[in-house]
Amino acid sequence: MIRHSESYFLPEVLVVEDDAIYRERVLIPQLADHGFIPSGVGSAQDFLTRISGATPPPLIVLDIGLPDGDGFVLTDLLRELQPDIGIILLTGHVNLEDQIRILRRSADAYLTKPVEVSLLAATLHSVLRRVQHLQPFAPPSGRTWRVSDDGWLLSCPAGNRIALTRTERLLLHCLARSPGRVVTREQLIGSLTDNIHDYDPHRLESLLHRLRRKVRSASGRALPLRSVQGEGYILDFL
Repeated sequence: MIRHSESYFLPEVLVVEDDAIYRERVLIPQLADHGFIPSGVGSAQDFLTRISGATPPPLIVLDIGLPDGDGFVLTDLLRELQPDIGIILLTGHVNLEDQIRILRRSADAYLTKPVEVSLLAATLHSVLRRVQHLQPFAPPSGRTWRVSDDGWLLSCPAGNRIALTRTERLLLHCLARSPGRVVTREQLIGSLTDNIHDYDPHRLESLLHRLRRKVRSASGRALPLRSVQGEGYILDFL
């Protein structure tokens, strides 16, 4: 059976960046493509309003050069309010003095702009493991399959670990919430898009076919997923 952690979630990220085009057209949509739930604000004041009286998201991407606030001061304030939060600083120019300041402050990491979003996403996942106090992901013992807590790795009974794409991650999440029960094609499509009726069902079949082939190639075993004619799919026992 595929075991799925109850703590699985799509991690939220708050992006604090005053360049609205860069924030809304680059960072937020591309972070969403990497499996995060991003939102954004454009000023220190909006950021302080957002976290005031509410628990902030577990991950913060913060531009240190905000026009109405010092990113270093905000970092210290945020760390004081929420010690376990993950903070990544963005900066346009990093001189030696700034590097020393960053390393002495409470941020987990810093990246220079314009940042490759794939690198930002990888850094966020690394920070997230610290935030969640997760132990390194270990292959399960016995005849079990397991999806890692952050949803990006599938571990097979023999110990193989398979990195999942965003689409594969969403599909397995949807299936693993109902182990041993039929998940309809509509439910699976709904996990991928809001436009269910405009989605080609054959595309879903192709995605699942490629996932099965990928798992068999990597592990030598078939993914315990079977189709139910006219209904959907079941993630089943081996």
